[in-house]
Amino acid sequence: MTNISDYSPEQLTEYFKSKKIPSFRTKQLLEWVYRKPVFKFDEMTDLPKTLRDDLAADFSLYSVRELIRKVSIDGTNKALFELGDGESVETALIPSGDGFNYTICVSCQVGCPMGCAFCSTGHQGFQRNLSVSEIVDQVRYFNALLGSNGRISNVVFMGMGEPFSNYDNVIRAANIMNADWGINIAARSITISTVGVISGIRNFMREGHQFGLAVSLHAPSDQIRNRLLPYNKSTGVDKLLKACRDYVSITNRRITFEYCLFKGINDTREVADELIDKLKGLNCHVNLIAPNATFDHGLQPSESVLDFENYLKDNHINVTLRKSMGSDIDAACGQLKSNSYRT
Repeated sequence: MTNISDYSPEQLTEYFKSKKIPSFRTKQLLEWVYRKPVFKFDEMTDLPKTLRDDLAADFSLYSVRELIRKVSIDGTNKALFELGDGESVETALIPSGDGFNYTICVSCQVGCPMGCAFCSTGHQGFQRNLSVSEIVDQVRYFNALLGSNGRISNVVFMGMGEPFSNYDNVIRAANIMNADWGINIAARSITISTVGVISGIRNFMREGHQFGLAVSLHAPSDQIRNRLLPYNKSTGVDKLLKACRDYVSITNRRITFEYCLFKGINDTREVADELIDKLKGLNCHVNLIAPNATFDHGLQPSESVLDFENYLKDNHINVTLRKSMGSDIDAACGQLKSNSYRT
């Protein structure tokens, strides 16, 4: 059955036209689909009962179905969603601290083809891309779940999968999240993260998207990055950073680098000096991440996180240490995985 969020406003108008229903119903339906907390078409109370019945017969309201939801001691929610073909993905909802606004970490693939050494999703392997509705509906579902008790104000494409390996669907989904007829989240509150797919970065730059861009860097040299992120062997750090500098130059936007610190691997003063040299003069922000328990990958969390952070600051690199959320329910960075592949 077609999912309702796969239909554009124009397609919905055509659908209503085919049933001889006034076009103003499109706006009403879009408000219910993207703005109001409902889980059934029958809850759309200002639509005629006959129309609600037709919609229920012709469309599914959600393309994801909650199988399991866990709540962390810090308030983070993690849902395991089943998809129409029986595959599953995980999504994390992270509280901001004000008790009302939330950040959602969405998935864009079942598994991931990149095979990053420290990531549970990469360890799972790649099954398939998510559709536009499967991406958007992660946000819609949690918004409906929050109801009047909160709202999703930020979206990060940092869940399962490599967003730029599913480029078209990710961009279409982000546009729906941003659209005034859609979820209406500010473009600059939507961040798309990549392990360093250069063609994706250049498309993103060329198309002029206002969404944020984050790059999972994790090392300033090929020797270290090849070990942590095997995909680097096809690009190399210098080529990646050239694309990042081009992005900043052309868009006049700051870029974010994610940097997960591992003991004796990428946390030494020598590595920090190389990172500082590589980022010199680039309008960027470094998010340092303390690794979370995932699987036995032979990498140990750094014991020098604060020293590394302070050294970058002393050398005029914009840097913050990202607060880890949801690790007690395996909802933190690197911990998301499909249920059938969890060991």
